[in-house]
Amino acid sequence: MRRASGPLLGIAMVLAACGQAAPAASSAPSASGSQAAATPKPPADKVTLTGINSTELNLPTLVAIAKGYFAEENIELGDNFVIGSSGTLRQGMIAKQYDFGLYAFVHVPIARLAGSPFKMVVQVHDQEIFGLIARTALKDQVKAVKDLKGKKIGFTTPGSGTWALANVYLRKAGLDPDKDVELVSLGGDNAVFYTALQS
Repeated sequence: MRRASGPLLGIAMVLAACGQAAPAASSAPSASGSQAAATPKPPADKVTLTGINSTELNLPTLVAIAKGYFAEENIELGDNFVIGSSGTLRQGMIAKQYDFGLYAFVHVPIARLAGSPFKMVVQVHDQEIFGLIARTALKDQVKAVKDLKGKKIGFTTPGSGTWALANVYLRKAGLDPDKDVELVSLGGDNAVFYTALQS
């Protein structure tokens, strides 16, 4: 939109100059010109947007907010960029509390199974951004996913991207998520994750 404004403005100025070159039949402004000049900007579309506790996932959106790209498109976010656990936020979207969300793709089939017409609009990342973090004390014990047998594994909430991928990775490593490890729901607060790793 910003790039188009220059050429459009130039065309408007040229047309105005051509119009002034001929003698004016009347000093009264044309009705169409007055209406065009008085056309107000339409009200901004107010949108609620949610994202998980992941700087990498939210970075493109945070940049767009800082650069004013949403405002350029006449979209108003205000303070409505809500951060939290994707499983909880997904439920909010199903309840129509939020309009859009930045989540792992797994939320689309989960929501549709629950009867909600979720649809993926755009893919921001071409690779998964989740990672496995182990305490320093376990660095010599945990070298691969299979080494997690008998360990506690934290994730955000059941039905979240971390929960889904933890189950996928464990099964690919030959482990049964229900028997070989203890999955612990830690919610959507990064500080809780840090404290859990320390303890």
